[in-house]
Amino acid sequence: MLASTIHSPGAALCPSPVPLLRRADDRSLRREIEARALHRVRAGVYAPAEDWARLPPWHKYLARIHALALKRPSAIFTHESAAALLGLPVLGDLRTLHVLVARKGDARRVGDVQGHYALEEPPLITSLGVCATTALATVVDLARNRHPAYALAAADALLHSGAASREHLLIANESRQSGRGRATAAWPLERATADAESVLESVSRAAIEWLGFPAPQLQSRFVIDGAEYRTDFSWPDQQVIGEADGDMKYAIGDAADAVMREKKREDALRRVMRGFARWGWNDLRTPDRLRLMLEAAGLTAPRPRRTAQLHALSLLLNH
Repeated sequence: MLASTIHSPGAALCPSPVPLLRRADDRSLRREIEARALHRVRAGVYAPAEDWARLPPWHKYLARIHALALKRPSAIFTHESAAALLGLPVLGDLRTLHVLVARKGDARRVGDVQGHYALEEPPLITSLGVCATTALATVVDLARNRHPAYALAAADALLHSGAASREHLLIANESRQSGRGRATAAWPLERATADAESVLESVSRAAIEWLGFPAPQLQSRFVIDGAEYRTDFSWPDQQVIGEADGDMKYAIGDAADAVMREKKREDALRRVMRGFARWGWNDLRTPDRLRLMLEAAGLTAPRPRRTAQLHALSLLLNH
């Protein structure tokens, strides 16, 4: 599972997080390869081994995309690979690279590369010698073809960046020549908001709905004893607050001071609201844990759970 940081989608493509060296360009690399000072990213493309070892999984995925671009300069990246290049979140599979193909018959997987055929030519962005579908087109692709919680996270990230609006997304989806996936895309695109500030918040919103709970208010502000506090989620009607990060807010300076500040913040919020729940990725991977936490905080669910969607979400996050 991956939750990447945001890189102002649409402004430019993200560069490779490590230097990439082509053996064809420098025959002297052989000695470093034999000494294992270089890591093979792709056939004939290497990165400094120490740098590679320090990369988180999503940066390794991005480096692999750039390595393929070096081998195939004409490649046009799409779906998750375009999302990674654009700085949009990527969830789930970090093995497959996604490229557009010119013929429908070539829309198949070869090695770690999956080809996708588009009925109409999508809008493209080129940067750093790499080409990908634009952020707007990429989010619509994800909304039509990927898990709706992931699509919601990508749509939220795009809106939060200010590069597009919900109306832009809905129009882009409706205006495509192909109707395949159009109805499926409506669920995440209609719910997308610029107020979600993290991938975890976006995926939590999907889980909360499928667990049957009412939609929360996002980024609510509370002024208590002259101090202002902001919460990820709140349900004012039920007097419940939710924090979808598992991390301390305003954690600056000494760790012990940060703990005390967070305790003071939470105590203040508990004085004005009846219940308080805090969760992180590990809790969300088993949605029933989130349900129990919200119920323990006093939140009630007026609708039945959507078990199929919750099961699929668990599979996605435990990939």
